[in-house]
Amino acid sequence: MSELVRLALVFSLISVNELGDKTWVATFALSSRYRNATHVLVGVLLALAAASIIGVVLGFSFSLLINRELLELAAGVAFIFIGTISMVEVLRGKEGEDAEIPRDRFSSRSIILSSFILTFLSEMGDKTWFSVLLFASIFSPITVVVGALLAFLTVNGITAFLGKKLGAVISERKVSVFSAFLFILLGFLILFGMI
Repeated sequence: MSELVRLALVFSLISVNELGDKTWVATFALSSRYRNATHVLVGVLLALAAASIIGVVLGFSFSLLINRELLELAAGVAFIFIGTISMVEVLRGKEGEDAEIPRDRFSSRSIILSSFILTFLSEMGDKTWFSVLLFASIFSPITVVVGALLAFLTVNGITAFLGKKLGAVISERKVSVFSAFLFILLGFLILFGMI
């Protein structure tokens, strides 16, 4: 599989799974709350970049220490597990609960900082963060970072600038079900050596 195909795979999976995710909800809530979507987006993207780099470093470190076949098996099982848990959460109605957002007016610096903190804490240990970690254990770290950051920029950029209007168009539940299905499918594709 070429690096361009891997980049497209990382971009696609992260993009779809970011929709309806905690960090997407946080971006949506923050951009709906504040007038300046640019400041929200700066904080969100800095947080996602920091979390992604941590995930890539951990995933790449695993690839140096652990046998590749074992990593692929673990990645496949992990994607299936995450997809199954996500599907259960959607069916129980827990996916996409509103994020806590600040209620007072803040300066530009405070908006960026609050967006960074909320997003970073939401992303660490989240399914898109685990996806970055897992991809970095079996793909080139550069491919994973570029694909993930392009996905985060695309999805959260659109979300930050469309704010409230986006909520009326996208059904969070449908996106979450599709996202969970993709995780499960990707897990099986990895397990059967198709990726």
